[in-house]
Amino acid sequence: CDGYHIPHGIVVFLPTSKPYVDFHDAMHPHRTYDQIREELKRLCTERELTYIDQGGPWTDCSLFRDPYHLNEQGRARLTAELATSLAPPVSLTEVTSSER
Repeated sequence: CDGYHIPHGIVVFLPTSKPYVDFHDAMHPHRTYDQIREELKRLCTERELTYIDQGGPWTDCSLFRDPYHLNEQGRARLTAELATSLAPPVSLTEVTSSER
């Protein structure tokens, strides 16, 4: 962040499907999906980065076009969830007179 003058970094762990997680863990039992998620969370905390974990995994496979890429519905859901996570809380005291 400092090198690129970014005021605050945010890392988003993107969603994937349960079948992909099962495949990953079968292929890499020494470093499971959940271990990777925890390691990423720890590293972000150490570096004072915001970590948003959407990795789930998401169990609704209808939101994916393949085991790890979201389709249009999945992208819409992720966008809505990220908007909620990233939006600052609204305070009534912050409303300007022109917005009343």
